[in-house]
Amino acid sequence: MATSRPAAPEPEIPLGFRAKQKQRKQVKAESRAEKAEKQRLAAAKSAKKQKRK
Repeated sequence: MATSRPAAPEPEIPLGFRAKQKQRKQVKAESRAEKAEKQRLAAAKSAKKQKRK
């Protein structure tokens, strides 16, 4: 009876400077998009409240 253990995760390959720079740029772009979406939703909600008055 052989029990098979799950394979160990492969160690991450260290990223070079350019790869890290590209990764940081992508994270910033994603957070800017999320922030813009939140602001858009807040503005729409605010406009809806203004119409009620």
